[in-house]
Amino acid sequence: LLIFPFVACYNPIFTINVHKHKGIKACVEDQNGMIGLDFHANINKEIFHPEDGEISGTVTSPEEGIWCYFDHKSSIKLNDRIAYWYMIRKNGSALISSVKSKIINRE
Repeated sequence: LLIFPFVACYNPIFTINVHKHKGIKACVEDQNGMIGLDFHANINKEIFHPEDGEISGTVTSPEEGIWCYFDHKSSIKLNDRIAYWYMIRKNGSALISSVKSKIINRE
């Protein structure tokens, strides 16, 4: 008889939005035990782990149940590509995303 411990998987829903082509908002919903969010991104340029992006920052507390990183400086145009990765710190460990990308295809 083999017994395997049950391991709960944490698969966060992570969103990125561009605000009027000036700045990025990257968010994830709060989870029990979550203590931080790190976000790293480049515009129209590859990014690799654990490289800091030209856009990067740390969020240390949620607002109304959402952890959000805001960048108000980056200029983003239609068809730009945002390459990014994030790390969620939770219960003494870290969940590091794979490198992802998003093409800006709406005004």
